[in-house]
Amino acid sequence: MPDHSLSAIAAGRPDPLGQTADADLLARFAATGDGTAFELLVWRYQRLVYGVCLRVLGHAHDAEDAAQAAFLVLARRADGVRRPAALGGWLARVAYRCAVRVRTRRPDDMPPLPDVPATAFDADAAELSAALDDELNHLPDKYRVALVLCCLQGMTYQQAARLLGCPLGTLSGWVTRGKDLLRARLVRRGITLSAAGWSAYLAEVAAGAADTVASVAGVTRAALGFACQESVTPSARAISIANGVLRMMTLKTVAAATLAGVVAMVGLVGAVALAAAPRAGEPKDKPPTPSAVRPIGKEKTDVERLQGEWIFDAAEMPGIESATSALPWVWESRWIFKGDEVLLTKFAIPYSPGPHIVPELKAGFKIDPTKSPKTIDLTRTEPVVKLLDPTRADGLIQGIYQFLDNDTVRVCLESRMVEDHQRPTTFDIKGRKDRILFTIKRSRKPGTPTPKDATIEVFGPDAKPVEGAVVSTMIMTQLGEKEPTATSPTKTGAGGTATVPVNSGTYGHLFVRSAERKLAGFVICTPASLVNSGRPTVTLMPECRVPGSIVCSQLSASAPTLRWTSVSILRDDYEYGRFISSNGHFDFPVPPGKYTLLADGTYYTRTRKEVTVAAGQTELAFDRFDVPANDLGKLIGKPAPPLKNIKGWKGDPVSLTDLKGKTVLLMFWVDFHAKIGSYSADWMAQLHDFYNLYKDRGLEVIVVVVDRDKTIDTAEGFATRVKENAKTLKRSPDALTFPFRVALLHNDPKFAGRNGLVVGCETMADYGVSYPIFPVLIDKKGNVAGQMYPRDVMPTEEHDFLEKILGGK
Repeated sequence: MPDHSLSAIAAGRPDPLGQTADADLLARFAATGDGTAFELLVWRYQRLVYGVCLRVLGHAHDAEDAAQAAFLVLARRADGVRRPAALGGWLARVAYRCAVRVRTRRPDDMPPLPDVPATAFDADAAELSAALDDELNHLPDKYRVALVLCCLQGMTYQQAARLLGCPLGTLSGWVTRGKDLLRARLVRRGITLSAAGWSAYLAEVAAGAADTVASVAGVTRAALGFACQESVTPSARAISIANGVLRMMTLKTVAAATLAGVVAMVGLVGAVALAAAPRAGEPKDKPPTPSAVRPIGKEKTDVERLQGEWIFDAAEMPGIESATSALPWVWESRWIFKGDEVLLTKFAIPYSPGPHIVPELKAGFKIDPTKSPKTIDLTRTEPVVKLLDPTRADGLIQGIYQFLDNDTVRVCLESRMVEDHQRPTTFDIKGRKDRILFTIKRSRKPGTPTPKDATIEVFGPDAKPVEGAVVSTMIMTQLGEKEPTATSPTKTGAGGTATVPVNSGTYGHLFVRSAERKLAGFVICTPASLVNSGRPTVTLMPECRVPGSIVCSQLSASAPTLRWTSVSILRDDYEYGRFISSNGHFDFPVPPGKYTLLADGTYYTRTRKEVTVAAGQTELAFDRFDVPANDLGKLIGKPAPPLKNIKGWKGDPVSLTDLKGKTVLLMFWVDFHAKIGSYSADWMAQLHDFYNLYKDRGLEVIVVVVDRDKTIDTAEGFATRVKENAKTLKRSPDALTFPFRVALLHNDPKFAGRNGLVVGCETMADYGVSYPIFPVLIDKKGNVAGQMYPRDVMPTEEHDFLEKILGGK
């Protein structure tokens, strides 16, 4: 059984929840009692909570009891956190209440507290520590939470703004105003700090984590037991503190509800009295109209919480691994819940015949929040036929759902990709074809379409706007180039902003780079974030170079160079950069983070390599990125496989053995490619020119066609079709005389080439055909020499390679 404990995480073993948001962990614990999720929350916030308690109490043992009590309260009230995304602010307030409860209940004969080490601040450090959390706790919520996130938890402004769902400028204003209010409150207490001393003190508070905190596992066990009212391990004192704070929180909730009830009743009595007063012409005994007032304190049901319009924030579908890469399918879509019906608008259906976009689907829905996980069913036949299977008539799409917070819901539905339809039991979709997963957010602006453009705000590490940064979909270094070129670039202006098109075609992914300042960053725009949050923001970080070279040790010594290599760098399975070269070299500038290098090329198998760029790292170099050879690469220097299962010829039949002593170009051609128009005809025209140029030097050409779609009866029929497609070319179709042989092969669907291309014949599978037009050069000894495309203008490397095979002039 895998070890998911925090001791395992601390020891450097993989943390399966390391990238999970606080709101998700909290929802998971509240719904299922997941101990691993709660343990990770303790791991993330133990230092923050202990720091608050220690500053209030100044005594390590007292602070440990108060901190443990704070997590006991969290375990009991996990489903009552109003803003799960800002859990740090909630925990800081609970920790303060626990610490104050300890402070007011200290016995009179308690030994004096140990001295607090002196600091260089203008105010006494002990007095400042005691006053800080007291005054922080009395600030308005927006300032208090902003200060907790940025000054106590050490988040960047961008991270905090994203968490709170507000613009970066707004968050910055809250922090600045919060600091001013907090400092003013301390001044009223007689505590004075210079501006430099104030900033330094807050920095010390953020960094000043204590090493005497109790073990994470111990705190977690105690909290889980306390939540279930089982035999627990916390001290009796911690239990007493937690129960006291819970009672206080309950009393405040009841008092607020009672006050609201009194206000409502006063209004209700007035309304009833007014309604009871007879109007002119009405009988005096007309009964008053009853008021539809919700009972005081009653929580909304899940059906009531779902009502309204929801926008997609993430989408995962079979075969599309990234949560954001499937968003184009639902870019304009909305879920609109009204009563017991749900309307899906502009919903895309991948892997389905016919039109992919369904303008509108109306279904009934039923949920069962008592199940674990909670279940949801979409009913009525039409959505089932459209979304799942035309043969299904049971009118039911089964799924599960989970509220991550009041405005975010995760939904997992069964998929059309498998025949055995079953309700999903987990939200895990990796490697699964039987489910689709969506995250939707409540629309703050119902009826608003997804914007076609977004104004991006770009800041540097110093939180100042960055002018001249380039916002693009990706960067690409083409063959022979040394510096990357941005795709669809837009530069930021003096205010650090740039307006760029953001739509399903760009997947909402943007790469931002200031080459001059060597800074880079990423922006992911989802339909939900574009509608709800306004301007996306990004804070650029110092970039790190990731250079290296592709090698293939499996290639024989007689093999030509790698010919061309394409290396991509991906983040969250989305491609942000590509480097194409003829020698295997690559070089990417990226900010800190986790990435995947994806190497592809002529003679080797597509290969992935995970890399991590640490903060402050300036270069992450690879001496060797060794990749395995593909089927064609393994054939180089070896006898060419024979042509098998030939259905017919144009020209005299021949075997490769008959052609020894000549250089042979096999031009593999998957037949459906002949139907796409002038592109295929253009390749055939270049092949004619190539043959005429080199035929006197012993070059033989055989076009090898597979009847994959069973639309070509003869090799002559293939030649006729290509001529028909050549009508759009400048040259006459009559110029395509086919002076070389064409071999038509029988179709056999069980054979596939490389990269998933269904080539439909054994010969193409033997050669590892991976593209619809795929040339292979065979030398005079009958051995496979490599790949070379016939072109009007041939690159120097290819020309030299061909001259070597032909034997020179």
